[in-house]
Amino acid sequence: MGKKIRLMANQIEIDAWKNLGMIPTTLPWSELYSGLQNKVFDACELSQSDFLLYSFKEVAPYYLGTDHLNYNCVIVMSEKAWNSLSPKLQNIVKEDAAKVSKLECLLSLGLNQGFIGQIKKVAEGMVFLDEAMKKKMRQDVLPGLLDKYGEGVGKNVILALAKSDEIVKQWCVDQGWNVD
Repeated sequence: MGKKIRLMANQIEIDAWKNLGMIPTTLPWSELYSGLQNKVFDACELSQSDFLLYSFKEVAPYYLGTDHLNYNCVIVMSEKAWNSLSPKLQNIVKEDAAKVSKLECLLSLGLNQGFIGQIKKVAEGMVFLDEAMKKKMRQDVLPGLLDKYGEGVGKNVILALAKSDEIVKQWCVDQGWNVD
């Protein structure tokens, strides 16, 4: 691919796009519109609402629907607060967060679908990845991310995700983990 893509300064996203053959670059939000306008990069991640609200159609008139990123609400706490929880409670929080995250992603996808009709009116072209292409994209990205970040995520969280995700499950099997 070799196209430059603007991302937030998030190492996981940078690694994901590198796994897809893109050249990730970071740039502040305030410079995003002009960066596209001046061809500093070829593409960027953008929510449907931002595409419409900030008139990105003027500098990036083609829309590629990948459904690869959904925004979730998170819980943050100090290390001291986290460490004050028992290991059992930490595991409950991690496992429940993984379950809620999956549900949140599905809800977010439904909301985003509401914007598609409006985008069709203003975009010069729209392409949506079919389910097979989305799966291929996840297969190209997810194992590498799990290799690099799996230890930080935690085995119990990954095993919880493996119950409903065949790519995560296969990665666990490849690690020699019991997924049943």
